[in-house]
Parts: sequence; structure tokens; C-alpha cells
Amino acid sequence: MHDKVELHSTDKAKVVIICTAALIESNYQMRKQEYVFSISLLKDYGYEPYVFEACKSSPPSFFENYTKNVFYSNVNDYRLINKGVNEARSLIEGFKHYSFDDETMIIKLTGRYWLNSPIFINVVESHPEVDAFVRFKEDFPIPNGYVFTGCFAMKHKHFKAMLDQLDFVRMEEKLIDIEIEAAHYIRKMEERGCTIMKLENVDMTANIGSAFPPIYSKW
Repeated sequence: MHDKVELHSTDKAKVVIICTAALIESNYQMRKQEYVFSISLLKDYGYEPYVFEACKSSPPSFFENYTKNVFYSNVNDYRLINKGVNEARSLIEGFKHYSFDDETMIIKLTGRYWLNSPIFINVVESHPEVDAFVRFKEDFPIPNGYVFTGCFAMKHKHFKAMLDQLDFVRMEEKLIDIEIEAAHYIRKMEERGCTIMKLENVDMTANIGSAFPPIYSKW
């Protein structure tokens, strides 16, 4: 049981960066190095991110050395094949713990991936009228397309609503990627008249799938 953290008005930022994490034993040192590098870059860009760690039940970990905003959701289910389900469940618990304002823009990053520059953050900060910022691939061979969930941004009220409507049992049984579910929700937001900014890239480097030795790609 985690105590809920009430954020006072002085703590409510227009933009909050959340890094999702899973401290598993596989390739631990490589993953630690990726997390530390990513968080250190964000601090260089002027942000102290929130880390939602899914595996550990309580502190401490090395994350406390880099940010004071660390939440241990302890929801990771090692039996699940669909890793997007574990990440979504951790985000749900983190949002329950931190009372972000509904209008706060949440930048969600996979913690092991890093932004090569603050360009994406700057774009988000410069457009408060936008409801979501995504790298959206229209030509992906899925009816609703594909959202790169390693880095995207969405107002807190929309982010919570998206997570709440996910069917985790169906996602696991049919191995439906969170990227596809996010694209489907973005389509529904557009139908409701929400403002979506679709980007060609977010200037991020990612080791998709935690390959070892790492295989880094640009997004």
C-alpha cells in the first residue's frame, strides 16, 4: 500500500516527464547504464523526471541518486509475455500515487531510451493548446497505425482515460502491442475534436527489446 502524494499548487508543472523502468536481472549493468544516461540528460535539459519502477517493492535503488521522484509500483508480472501490459499497469499505479493536475502535459519516456536533444520537450512546451504529441506511423500495416510509445506526450486527463480503457487480458491473450492500442486511442481523440500533433521524429535513441550487445536506433 502506497500513500497518495498530494501535489500543492506550487508543485503543479505544465510539463512533467515520466520515465518507466523495470529493474530486472537480465543485462542489469547495461540497463542501469542506459537509465542513468537518460535521466542525466533530462537533468541537463532542466528537468528532474519522475521514475515509475515496476519490479521493486520499495526503495532504495540507484534511481534515488539521480532524482527525488521515484515510485515503486511493484506490479511487474514476470509471467506476462506482453511487456506493454506491465508498463501500463505501472503507469496506472503511478498516476494514483501522484495527483497531477488533469491539464498537466505528461511526457512519457521508456527510461532506458534517451532524448538526444531537448527538441521534443521544447515543442511540447511551446504548444499548450495541443492534447497529445506522437510519432505516428500512418503506413504501419495495422488499420489504425502505430504510435511510438518510447516517447510521446499527452495531457494527464487523456492519458488516464487511455489507460483505463485498456483490456489487459485481451492484450495478453492476443499479444496486442501497446503501440497499436495507443494509435487506436489517438484516432478516437481525433474523432472527439482533440488536437493531436504528429511528428516525423522525436530525436530519441533506443535499444528496442534490450538487445545485448545493444542495437541502437534513432526515432
